[in-house]
Amino acid sequence: MIIEGPLLKPAPKRTTRMSSLIILSDSPPAKRARVVNMPREDKPGPDKSAINAPKPSKSAVNSSEKPAKYSNDDLPAGCNNGSQWRGILIPTYAKWYGTLSTPWGTKPAIETKTLRWLWDATFDGTIPATFEEEGPIHYVSGQRMTEWRSGIASASLMSITSLVSMDPSCRTKEGLIAFGEFWLADKRYLFKDISADDKSGYTGMWQSHFILKVFAAHLHFIQGAIDVPELADHDFTPKGALALSAVSLHRAFTLITEGKLTFSVETTKPKQKKNSASGSSKPVWKAKIHAGETFSFARWGFETRHLLKAAKQIPPHVWDAIIADAQQYVKETSRKHASKSTESGESDTDDDGEEEDDEFTDLFNFR
Repeated sequence: MIIEGPLLKPAPKRTTRMSSLIILSDSPPAKRARVVNMPREDKPGPDKSAINAPKPSKSAVNSSEKPAKYSNDDLPAGCNNGSQWRGILIPTYAKWYGTLSTPWGTKPAIETKTLRWLWDATFDGTIPATFEEEGPIHYVSGQRMTEWRSGIASASLMSITSLVSMDPSCRTKEGLIAFGEFWLADKRYLFKDISADDKSGYTGMWQSHFILKVFAAHLHFIQGAIDVPELADHDFTPKGALALSAVSLHRAFTLITEGKLTFSVETTKPKQKKNSASGSSKPVWKAKIHAGETFSFARWGFETRHLLKAAKQIPPHVWDAIIADAQQYVKETSRKHASKSTESGESDTDDDGEEEDDEFTDLFNFR
């Protein structure tokens, strides 16, 4: 679908392959975490774990295989002047994305139409634009949504790394696997209170420390979002974003049990400030994910759909509490964006008709 104007000339194509590495220093761990990228050494083989995952739409392509077709330089002239593109349109798009039936994306035609509404509300006719499926605006906005998802995935890794760094039992391979199995069992990572002997007694669903800290990454990203007249009747309950937060945690704990997420500690010397004494060495925790493990629809679409179905059962008053509690973890600073990642995927369906799985069925009744 093309709406007015010529197609801009694409930028040179390029591809990159990266794997994730989390670095975390000591006291307090959560405030000393940062994410860096490590080059991939080789190309992984087929992911057999994706056999049972839902089939993505034709437009769903892993960004590690998709060339960099467009960049910010290909956007309409003037839209990057000031903060309207990055500070208003993209946060509003992510806010809308976080309400979708699947946070991996919807039909390109729907995304393009929504982007035109957002553009009009953001620039108010001051900058003319062309809207085309997979055109510059749609493509670059999609890259920003990849960053949004990657930011949520990174938040889950940093939250877990923080806990691992303070737990002596995680110093051995066996202890670390037991740690992952504990939180993965009965989806304990979802609950605020797991003191009961049986999972039926767990309470505070969707309000665990893990969930709140990861969900805060979404709230942080959408700071600056505005109201859009054409979306006045849209349900902006962030069910997709909350489900994606849970999926990112489910993924991390699963990778720990599979030995594909490991941790190590190194001693580094902080940078010396001018005219100051040399600082003391500090331990830095690193978490490394196996190079072949991407945060994608193909790999984690099955879990996404089931956790999203559970999120839809959350009562309105509990949503208010979740958002309020997560806000305490949102930094009161200008919004920062996650680094570009090779982890992405899409789907244009919400398959509530999918056969239920025993692993998730008991989560469909909120408690």
